[in-house]
Amino acid sequence: MDNLTARRLIHPMLLPFLRGFAALAVLSLLPACGKKQATGAAPGRGGGGAVPVNAAPVVQKEMPVELRAIGNVRPSATVSVKPRVSGLISSVEFKEGQEVKQGDVLFLIDPKPFEVALAQARAALAQVREQAANAQQQARRYSSLGQTGAVAREQLDQFQSTAKSSTSGADAAEAAVREAEIQLSYCTIKSPISGRTGRRVIDAGNVVTANSTELVVV
Repeated sequence: MDNLTARRLIHPMLLPFLRGFAALAVLSLLPACGKKQATGAAPGRGGGGAVPVNAAPVVQKEMPVELRAIGNVRPSATVSVKPRVSGLISSVEFKEGQEVKQGDVLFLIDPKPFEVALAQARAALAQVREQAANAQQQARRYSSLGQTGAVAREQLDQFQSTAKSSTSGADAAEAAVREAEIQLSYCTIKSPISGRTGRRVIDAGNVVTANSTELVVV
């Protein structure tokens, strides 16, 4: 059967429906062709394929550990430096924020009043020692006289008691000298620990009170 005979056998009313069906069939075949072409694309080009990967030999080494966080820093020791004697601050021997070692000088208190007190204590000690030596000499003299009966027993006991009390007075005067020396040494205020100094609370020229005025925090 030729084409002309086939056209004659088809009813004229069915021709538009057959043409639409043919067009739909052609459109449905196009996506399938596109998938076949994409599947057959060369590797490494658009649409898929193997991706190149760089490889390196395995090695063993230390890796740094970093922890990022917000926190507070607390020193191992904190000391509030205060004077142990009252007096006038004559000089400041550090700067705020300075690193200091234990024993470094921080402040100096005017030592003149304490030097005078030490001189007085030493003079008193010398006087007491002289009196003690005189009392002991008299006690020895009257002790020898007492053996011969030249002096009364009561008088001998009195001289011996005076010699003992003078010796105790000399010991007390020596302790007073040591106390004055210690007070004078407190005029040099040193750092009790090693660390960093904070804000200077007192400047030179101010009068401070013993065990009360805060000078600086280390």
